Amino acid sequence: MDHILTSCKSTARSTAWLLANELWLKRSDSPLPTNLGDILGCGLANFSIKGKPDTGKNRLYRIIVSETAFLIWKLRNERRIRDDDGQEHNNIAAETTKRWVNAINKRLTIDRHMTNNIRFGKKAINEKLVKRTWTGCLNNEEYLPDNWHRKWGVLVGISWTPPPGSVR
Repeated sequence: MDHILTSCKSTARSTAWLLANELWLKRSDSPLPTNLGDILGCGLANFSIKGKPDTGKNRLYRIIVSETAFLIWKLRNERRIRDDDGQEHNNIAAETTKRWVNAINKRLTIDRHMTNNIRFGKKAINEKLVKRTWTGCLNNEEYLPDNWHRKWGVLVGISWTPPPGSVR
């Protein structure tokens, strides 16, 4: 597990952690720790502001680290099942980027939907918590309305551009 998540020379692993760090640096001054203990213990994140827990930052950390680790695990398993261990494809970085951005955007969409009090009642996520989690990480955030969590098309602020020739 340590090798797969932290020290493997795979392009997919390094690309996924670079993307995770890029998103994390939008909310934090320090880079994302990527040792095995921090990855496995991501649910215990405890960032604070003036002695009080920063629930939004804690939650964002858990989402970024757990989604990135899971994607690395899935990509590794796909590579092993195909028996491509010794070779990497040309577009692995682009594919990893696309899948990572998609995974994070799915989490954002789930959070947005889970704020619906009518549908989920007591189990709905607090709108303020969702805003605290994703503030600083969204595309064109300065132009979003206050109720962006109820709007379609809100995306995480890391863009994915397809490789040349793949869009026709």
